Amino acid sequence: MAIDCEAHQSNTTIDKSFIVYDNNEELDYTYCHFKFEEVRPKNFVDMLCIENKKLKCKSDFKLTLTDLNYLKKKDDIESIDLNMNMIICINKLDLDQFNSLTELFLANNFIEKISPNTFENLINLKTLNLSHNLIQRIDEKTFLNLRNLYDLNLSNNRIEYIHMLAFKDNTKLIYLHLNNNILKPDYCYGFPYLQHLIYLNLSFNYLNYISKFTFYRLKNLKVLLLNNNCIEYIDKDSFVNCESIDLIFLHSNKLYNIKSSSFKFEKLNNQCVITLFFNNLKTRMVDKSLRNNEKLKLVLDNEEIKEYIKSDNFRRLNKFLDRQQFADFYIK
Repeated sequence: MAIDCEAHQSNTTIDKSFIVYDNNEELDYTYCHFKFEEVRPKNFVDMLCIENKKLKCKSDFKLTLTDLNYLKKKDDIESIDLNMNMIICINKLDLDQFNSLTELFLANNFIEKISPNTFENLINLKTLNLSHNLIQRIDEKTFLNLRNLYDLNLSNNRIEYIHMLAFKDNTKLIYLHLNNNILKPDYCYGFPYLQHLIYLNLSFNYLNYISKFTFYRLKNLKVLLLNNNCIEYIDKDSFVNCESIDLIFLHSNKLYNIKSSSFKFEKLNNQCVITLFFNNLKTRMVDKSLRNNEKLKLVLDNEEIKEYIKSDNFRRLNKFLDRQQFADFYIK
């Protein structure tokens, strides 16, 4: 059974009409059709608190992006926090006038789709959080013109497709969170333009192999999280150009054999830690040349990771990984 909703907004009320369908057929209209009103209080605008050019809702009143139209002055707001509201869709017209916006937080809403060019006029945007929504795909023009974006959080959605050109305008991106989605390797190759990317989280998806083209241009990548997928195979030269890499999480996958050709690097600036525990591996299945490579530290036992947290190598990554979060989440 599905529910179809239409919203009609006036100055003081929002009228919502629901029609209930069963097996795609409308049931008796007189029985299923009803209305209710959600009243906007007279001091509604006062609930939108603006302090130091940052906008938040200071009550439990649930908002949509359309409610931002109540604001008279928009062009000097630098941050909008609408986490945990009732946002279902993102309309370009609702955001167009926020020319100075640098931070936009829309996590924990009900967003299913982002229309093309939605953020096109937010040329100063640096941080965008769309985590914990219902987004299913990232198209070519989803993040068009966001040339100053450096932190993008798309975790905990239902993303199954990323267009190859999805991030072509986001060349300054440093942090990209794509964990806890339903990505598969055939629809996850949108990284060729992210040459400044430092942190990439692809954990908890449905990746079953790693192609040599996926991370080919990520020369500045330091942290790559691929744990808790279904990875069985890693292509030759998959990380060959990742010369800055410090940490690769590959634990909790289905790897049964590790070859040196899969972890061939042109050069490595620092020692790289690769977690491999909770796979189908045994020590003899790991190429001897890899185990003897001083530039690589293979963690085959989850007990070893506890010592790694105390090491200098981990301290270098403090800005990307919190020690306590790391320990609580990755050590079983």
